[in-house]
Amino acid sequence: MRDMEIITLVKSQYSDFVTANTRIQGPLSQTAATWQPPPASMVKINFDVRFLHAQQKIWSEAIIREHTGLILGACKRRVDHITSVFMADAVAVVHAMQFAVEMGYRRVVVEGDSRTIIEKMRSQDPDLSEVSVITWEVRNRTKFFHACCFSFVPIKGNKASHCLAADQGVLRALLDFPCAKRFNFSNMFSQQGGGRP
Repeated sequence: MRDMEIITLVKSQYSDFVTANTRIQGPLSQTAATWQPPPASMVKINFDVRFLHAQQKIWSEAIIREHTGLILGACKRRVDHITSVFMADAVAVVHAMQFAVEMGYRRVVVEGDSRTIIEKMRSQDPDLSEVSVITWEVRNRTKFFHACCFSFVPIKGNKASHCLAADQGVLRALLDFPCAKRFNFSNMFSQQGGGRP
C-alpha cells in the first residue's frame, strides 16, 4: 500500500510541475528547434550533460561557436558525487562559463536544453532550490564577462553538444559542423575530478 501512495504522489507532483511549467514558459513549440547563431560580436557556448545516476557522476560538455557556426573550441569534464539531473545541468552551466573564460571569450551566449536551469540563470529572484549554490556561482561568474546572457534551445538545436554528452564521440559531434582553424584540441578533454573516459 505504501508503494502505491508514493507512486500516486509522484504522478500528482509531476502533473503539477508540467502544468506550472507550461503556464510560466509556454509550450515548447514557441522556441526555435534549430541552432541559431549569436550576434557577430559574441560567441555561443552550447552545453549539455550526460548524467550517470547509478554512478553519481556526470560528463559536462561545451562547444563554443561564432556567428558563422565555426567551432572555436570544445571541452568535456567529469564531476563525481552529483545526485540529481538538475544539479548536473547547473554544474554544466558553470563548466561552460569556465571554458569560455579559459578560451578568452568575454561576450557570450550560454545556451542549453534544460529550460528550468536556463530560467533559473536568467532570473534575478532568490533561488531556494537544490541548485541555489550553483545559481549564485553562475551569477558571480557573469562578472568575468563584458556581456553574458542565457538561452534555451530544444535538444534538436543543441545537436553538437548533445552528441558529446550522449557519448557519441568528438568526431560524431563535429562532423556536421565546420571547425575554425584555431580549434583548440588541447582543451577538448580538459577534466575535473577524474581520468579520461
